[in-house]
Amino acid sequence: MSGKDLSDIDFASAVDLDVVMASLKELPKGKRSVHVFKRILYNYTTSQFLSWSSDRELGILAFVDLLDKEPDGDVHAAYVCSYVKAFSDAVRVIGGWEKGRQLCLYASPDPDRAAAAAAQVNAGEGVPRDIVRGHVASLFDRELACKYYSAAKLQADLVKQFYIDQGINTYFSSIEPLPRLAGTPEYQFPHSSSARLSVVLSMDAGFCSAYLPLVIHYVRYLPGFHYHFVFVGDSQEVSACEEMLQALLIAQEKCAGRKIDNFSYSSMSVPASVRDKITLYACARYFAAADLLGRFEGVYIMDVDIQLTADPTSYFTSFWDYDVCLPETLGLGQLMPWRRFMAGNVFVRDSLVGRAFLRTVCDYMRAGLLCSGSWTLDQNALCYAMEVMDVKVFNLNTRGRPTSQHKINKLFETGVSRWWVEDTAPSGKLSKYLSGLRRFMR
Repeated sequence: MSGKDLSDIDFASAVDLDVVMASLKELPKGKRSVHVFKRILYNYTTSQFLSWSSDRELGILAFVDLLDKEPDGDVHAAYVCSYVKAFSDAVRVIGGWEKGRQLCLYASPDPDRAAAAAAQVNAGEGVPRDIVRGHVASLFDRELACKYYSAAKLQADLVKQFYIDQGINTYFSSIEPLPRLAGTPEYQFPHSSSARLSVVLSMDAGFCSAYLPLVIHYVRYLPGFHYHFVFVGDSQEVSACEEMLQALLIAQEKCAGRKIDNFSYSSMSVPASVRDKITLYACARYFAAADLLGRFEGVYIMDVDIQLTADPTSYFTSFWDYDVCLPETLGLGQLMPWRRFMAGNVFVRDSLVGRAFLRTVCDYMRAGLLCSGSWTLDQNALCYAMEVMDVKVFNLNTRGRPTSQHKINKLFETGVSRWWVEDTAPSGKLSKYLSGLRRFMR
């Protein structure tokens, strides 16, 4: 069927995935790698299953490419096919779906309802079905969800192939508070601040190189808000981040014609007990935010690679009636506990509830950092805290946020220059660069 394209397939009525895939295999081969496939699959299975969008079509094309060209294509294709079938069955179990509909998450565990609902997910087989059954059970009871996820962990190598399922590794039924991690942040407050809100960001040396120059620009133009940076890494990497911060401040103060004093920073090493240091890079901001409550009336925890799209003043000053503000996911993404609440834009007020909320989140993170494959731990921690605490929350997805992650970020993160990390000796390139910059700025 040469020349056939997606417009020839009736997606609206094609509910049987096998029928759809049989038709799609006749399409011309694409050129997407398995990595691109996985990223598109992520959108494919977490978006509206019965609403065929352009993203869905891209996902299917990538699926065809995987079937025809990739190593272990049969194994991966069987996994994905079973996964999507189980997801479709989950939609049936929870009573259909409408775009934007919010799941009613349980206020208290309901084991009987959880068991009945999860058992009705009969489509698919093996690990994917166990995972989706765990998703459905998690709406009503953590204990049962953990049993299903634990069964899926028996094939951890296969699960690891699919980014979307990593959260099963750090989904716990309960936690015990653990001591603070070794390498607890060391704080530096060069200036006093009268700001009510501190924006907290954490980064390793690579992301510091890519994004701190842009963030310092925001610090300059938003003097009414405080910014706190957490630099995570070994002593050499942390020193390089601190030197970069000083260099950027010199340049911005020269351009602004004034002192920039609405910032502070801290450093944190990677303890030997942490199995995945990249996860720690994301969690470190929450540890710092918990410490900063008391010094500030509220903290806004943000991804360092998020850029501002408008003046955030009115946005940042609109949270004070709530203990916690964070984005709650709409759509099928809610079925995954580690996707229900997103960790990149979170406000916490300095109140009894707010402090208890962050303590719970941090306790959960300390437990999860002991596990391998811990990506999305921060979002699992938020979900847990939301379930076990009575929190007054505002859903940031109901309000336009002046923040966004742009596609150009990939360019920023490609080939990040590390010369200033690798040579921080007094006679090294960075020191010479900073000395020259200081002389120029005088």
